[in-house]
Amino acid sequence: MARSRRRRSRAWVWLVVLLVLAALAVGAELLARAVVKDRIAAFVADEWGGTAEVSLGTSPVIPRLINRELATVEIDAQGLSYRSMTGASAHAELTDARWLGGNDISAASAVMDVDVPSEGLEQAIVDALPGQLVDVEVIPLPETEQLEVRAQPEGAATLVVTPGLDGDSVIAEIDEVDVGEQLPGLDVEIDQAGTYRISDLSGLPLGLRAQQLTVTGDGVSLNLDSSS
Repeated sequence: MARSRRRRSRAWVWLVVLLVLAALAVGAELLARAVVKDRIAAFVADEWGGTAEVSLGTSPVIPRLINRELATVEIDAQGLSYRSMTGASAHAELTDARWLGGNDISAASAVMDVDVPSEGLEQAIVDALPGQLVDVEVIPLPETEQLEVRAQPEGAATLVVTPGLDGDSVIAEIDEVDVGEQLPGLDVEIDQAGTYRISDLSGLPLGLRAQQLTVTGDGVSLNLDSSS
């Protein structure tokens, strides 16, 4: 009887030990995930500002970290800025990602969809166009894949432009120009069609390059891919 009690006691001890070890393993995995997510979010903030939520999938992280490897990484980010384009949101998927230490990561391939609101395009367009425009309102026209640009004060000028891609640059081709009554001190300097560079997208991290630009009801959407 005493021997049987001792056996049951040892069994309970081993069970407790296993439970403690399992809890420590789970805790270590959760800690490792939190650290990696924080570093990837910091990488996004370093490159584009804003905030990011990171998903690392269901595969355990710790075994991969021995070789600095990660499972497929998904990122959802808000409040991003790139040069004069601001207020963007993005969803990115990284395949065969590697954590290189600090806030530095790499990936065998990456795909990123970026939505830039019309308000986030305004300063970029002011910077790109000639003349003395200091304030514009951008109105998306998705049915024609164009943007209407209204210069302030109201009535100074209205332009219709077609945004697009030229290599690594976002460009705007002016289709229509309607210059209102001349205002003292305002020189629009746009009296005919022309093409202007809104933003240079060369040198993006992770080898991302612009593949497609689409006008949406809220602004423009950019598809970036590292595969080409």
